Amino acid sequence: MAGRVEGELGEERPDFIEGCQRDRDQLSRPDPPLTAGLDGGYVHARHPLSRTKRCFEVIAGKVLKPEGASKCFAFVPRVETRPKRRLFEVLKAQGLRANQRVEFLTDGGDSVRELPRDLSPESEHWLDWFHITMRLTVLGQMTRGLAAEQASGPAAGDGGAKRLDGAELEKPPDGVEPEKPSLER
Repeated sequence: MAGRVEGELGEERPDFIEGCQRDRDQLSRPDPPLTAGLDGGYVHARHPLSRTKRCFEVIAGKVLKPEGASKCFAFVPRVETRPKRRLFEVLKAQGLRANQRVEFLTDGGDSVRELPRDLSPESEHWLDWFHITMRLTVLGQMTRGLAAEQASGPAAGDGGAKRLDGAELEKPPDGVEPEKPSLER
């Protein structure tokens, strides 16, 4: 059964946009749009045979149409030879027309972001809020780390250290020991 379905899938192409815009503009506009959510993740093996077979990436998705049942799919990119074709066939099964609007919600990963590109001329690509928040959190942590790194004084033995503004650091007068933090409260 699986072999027959794979044989019917068709060849992989860089894009699946057919016809010209003029022809698509003359068609009646199907509303509302199809919505497709795509997410990538890694599955870790419980008992890996080797370090290279410890984990693999999986891309899973769900295509929602305005009325009727949704359709789910998943595949392993290293194994799947026709991932764009597979997504295109799922969209077609959900009623995709040449001028149908499609909204893709993705996690922003490279493999997931590239998958829906050039499948439909009327598509919009959105990064979901969870992953936007994750990226902003990482950027915030990086800036706090850089600020803390730049604000810390020179390490012991750094004689000619300079401030960020280029001025010389203050040195205690000769014979005076710098203050040490007190451990008593």
